[in-house]
Amino acid sequence: MNYQYMHNPLGMAGLYISYGHVGAVSEKAGKYGTSHLMEHMICKNTDDMRDRLQANGIYANAFTGTDKVVVFVTGLADRLKIFAQEFVEKLIGPIDAITEEQFLNERRTVLNEYGDNFIDPSSVALYNAMRKHFGCYLAIGREEDIKAFTFDDYKKSYNEVFNKPDSIIYIGPEDPHLAIPVYPSVTGMPNTYKYTENSGEEIVPVPENGRSQYIIFPKEPVDTLHAASAASAFKMLASGLNSP
Repeated sequence: MNYQYMHNPLGMAGLYISYGHVGAVSEKAGKYGTSHLMEHMICKNTDDMRDRLQANGIYANAFTGTDKVVVFVTGLADRLKIFAQEFVEKLIGPIDAITEEQFLNERRTVLNEYGDNFIDPSSVALYNAMRKHFGCYLAIGREEDIKAFTFDDYKKSYNEVFNKPDSIIYIGPEDPHLAIPVYPSVTGMPNTYKYTENSGEEIVPVPENGRSQYIIFPKEPVDTLHAASAASAFKMLASGLNSP
């Protein structure tokens, strides 16, 4: 694990715990969307801190990307440093206190979030395009795979991957000198998405009475030098008259 301290002279601070080798890029068939579920579950260990964090103006959240899961807390530096060590210890600590009922409740929450992604027709168009042309389910995953993920799967995934962060980064006016265990650094898998005319992946029905939208993807990677221009062109082509 790579612990980094970045000096920031302002009074605000942030603590970021990142897990590599997870997310949509690393997920195999049958496990699509389980990194997002694991994001929810690893945060359960810190639930008993939520009231204290909120009372001290500290904001806690997490997100799942295509190649990582990140848990973070931000707030005033003099308050955050009080809780930083405890937060990390709970996050990477044992999971004995988590019950199967808590797991099932959190799985239902993730499944509800999954359904929310398919209410808006433009979101459906994006997710279907990624499935059809790249065979990629993004971080939201696949409903059947999330439903099939069991309490035992959660414990196995935690013990093998999610109790060992890839990196911890603290940004603030002073280093809190966290006493954290050191693990070998984990290198995330490279993006291996390949464009195809039709990958054969399942398509989600578009909601009735929704508006049409075309999602356009370049078949070849865009050079960094032209990335900003390509992004602007993409937004205009994809959003039409709604484009900024």
